[in-house]
Amino acid sequence: ARVAAVQRALTDYGYGQLKATGTVGADTQAAIQKFERERKLPLTGQVSERLVRELGLATGRTFE
Repeated sequence: ARVAAVQRALTDYGYGQLKATGTVGADTQAAIQKFERERKLPLTGQVSERLVRELGLATGRTFE
């Protein structure tokens, strides 16, 4: 559920056209890396605690 919420947030904020599948595929990794690059975060491409925190700050959303 958390991955799907992250996918929806990334799509809503222009980081790709992701389907909220709940699975991290190549398209989701690319969108996460684009977000990480723009926020000057370490490039991981993974749904990490830091990504969730930064995405929450950027979007005003929470991810449970």
